[in-house]
Amino acid sequence: MILPALDFILDDGVVLLDLAARVEAEDLDISSLPRWRQLLGDLARLRSGWRPEPRILERAPRLDHWSVSEPQDFGLVRLLGTVTGHPLLPDHRVVTTSPLVALETRRGAWARTVSRFYVLHASQRDKER
Repeated sequence: MILPALDFILDDGVVLLDLAARVEAEDLDISSLPRWRQLLGDLARLRSGWRPEPRILERAPRLDHWSVSEPQDFGLVRLLGTVTGHPLLPDHRVVTTSPLVALETRRGAWARTVSRFYVLHASQRDKER
């Protein structure tokens, strides 16, 4: 699998975005400050070695047949795939996530986007094999 061009690859294979280096403070929507605080906190914890507990991933939507988009604004990529268990979207709909900020595909595959964690199941590439 070709990993997206994020900023850090940690020893355990987690790939992280350096959000501060990509987005200027004035580009952040102040009305969503709690969401940004959660995101920045998750990124800081991930960088220090924390990984999402099973209880977090059990509640996360599932993304099947996923792939990585071409880079978009600020060089950010998104995931595309079929979602199940999303709190706002119907099951089995093909979706494009919010920008990807962290990805783990070695063990217990998951992704953290700007909005939430996702559990990753068979990638599009796996489906084509």
